[in-house]
Amino acid sequence: MLGTVAATGRTIRVDNVNQDTRFDASADQKSGFVTKSLLATPIQRRGNLLGVLEVVNKRDGGHFNESDERLLEIVANQAAIAVKNSRLVDRLVKSERLSAIGNIAASIMNDFKSPLTDIRGFA
Repeated sequence: MLGTVAATGRTIRVDNVNQDTRFDASADQKSGFVTKSLLATPIQRRGNLLGVLEVVNKRDGGHFNESDERLLEIVANQAAIAVKNSRLVDRLVKSERLSAIGNIAASIMNDFKSPLTDIRGFA
């Protein structure tokens, strides 16, 4: 299912996974969990796929509906924003580290420049 959502970029709702050939039951077999229904939507930011968000087995035992789809899409949009912001913070931290290294290097060069100037003057 996740591969289909990733490939198409569209939300998928399946009321009975046993009747859908796209469902892979291997995770259920390993875990002992029983998936009955699922809802999956892409996590996208500006057309770039970041991942897929999937929920299984509605709590009340019923089927997922359009309202559930819209809510999951909103959550996926918020997740995309959070991922993007996290990546921006990582870039900022790396940039600040490089800037700090550059400042240290400039300070060291300046510290060496003074004694070298004095040595040249005496030479």
